[in-house]
Amino acid sequence: MVAACLSAAACSDLIPGLNLHEGSPGAHQYKIVGSGIGEAYQAVPAKPTPAYEVVKVDADVLMNLAQTRNDDALSAVPSLLPSNVPPEYRVGPGDVFYVTVWDHPELTAPAAYTTGQNTDITTQGRLVAADGMAFYPYVGTFKAAGLTAAELRDYITQHISRVVHDPQVDVRVINFR
Repeated sequence: MVAACLSAAACSDLIPGLNLHEGSPGAHQYKIVGSGIGEAYQAVPAKPTPAYEVVKVDADVLMNLAQTRNDDALSAVPSLLPSNVPPEYRVGPGDVFYVTVWDHPELTAPAAYTTGQNTDITTQGRLVAADGMAFYPYVGTFKAAGLTAAELRDYITQHISRVVHDPQVDVRVINFR
């Protein structure tokens, strides 16, 4: 089986990296020749020498390669200046945000308020659905996707102010998609 593979023209397709060729060497590193013993074959170095250089990989070679890649990567990244502030994160489908309404635990953590148990903050968060919609008490279902945390806070504050006098609201994204 191996002898059949080695004699096939597409052997390097089946066994990658061998770069073997039957007959004339061409640009290959090895050639397949009959061994003179029955139907056996053997791989022998081809002439001329290959057009690439074999390099012993050691720590110095790896460090030089890593440094070269880091230099290239750093040159592609724009410098971060105080005047060049990245845009604020916008909520998207799959994100979870947490709303705190000060002095109103029934709106901050409804499950903890009704059961008297401390629960994990992520279970108390509000999930932004795949369609970008979210629900919050006294606000209803609304489009949350595309809003920043500050815009969410303003939207929720505006809508719950019908029920809560002068609400103090904070919104944080606690789980990202």
